[in-house]
Amino acid sequence: MTLPELEKIETHFDFQYPALYRQLSQDDMLYNGVLAPNWYEVEYPKYRLNPPLLLFGNDFELLYPDTIVAKINSFSDPDEWEISSDYRFIPFGSSGGGDLYCFYLNGQQGDDIPVVFVSFYSSEVTYLAKNLQDFIFRNMLEAVTDPYLEDVSEANFMQDIRNMLHTHSKYLSPKQQEIVSGIYARALFSYEHQIQPNGKTFTYRGLLTYDELATIVHAEIAFPELDQEFYAEE
Repeated sequence: MTLPELEKIETHFDFQYPALYRQLSQDDMLYNGVLAPNWYEVEYPKYRLNPPLLLFGNDFELLYPDTIVAKINSFSDPDEWEISSDYRFIPFGSSGGGDLYCFYLNGQQGDDIPVVFVSFYSSEVTYLAKNLQDFIFRNMLEAVTDPYLEDVSEANFMQDIRNMLHTHSKYLSPKQQEIVSGIYARALFSYEHQIQPNGKTFTYRGLLTYDELATIVHAEIAFPELDQEFYAEE
């Protein structure tokens, strides 16, 4: 997304993006090539070396300007979403299943606009971070907790996340940079994790355990609404 495209959305929907999002736009971090059936063959090799926003993140896909506008407009369409007009969400990314990562304008505190996860099927909203910087930090950690390694070699996975660290470090705080750098320097390992509430134990492979992830998230980016949920229905 270019800065003029960003500003056009701001004007149309009467809000201001976070300063960091504008910086990402100026740094060409909100574009990962022409979206087409041959994207993986044509565009991916170029952007793999200098990954834009969370290209190798956890279940995150960038939204382009036309899609952002369409998604905002779709919130008022009862055939797509059942979201009350009282809630102001500005999507900037999606999951593979069509859920949305959004700025939640109602929750803005000073310069901080919370990032929330809006479920497509239930209109359930989960607070992920108090601002975009903390969201990027959290997602970069989640990306290495249980990465999908079926279609990529471990060597390529390690190179990909280090490339992502290279292009993303300047958007993190010094403490966040230190934490992510230390974890990304680890070797992949297997670990067991117990799923609540059924108590079943599963084996995972990554650079960070789920327990470590929870500890870091609550120590480094805690805020009152962290991981709280609500429904944004009419």
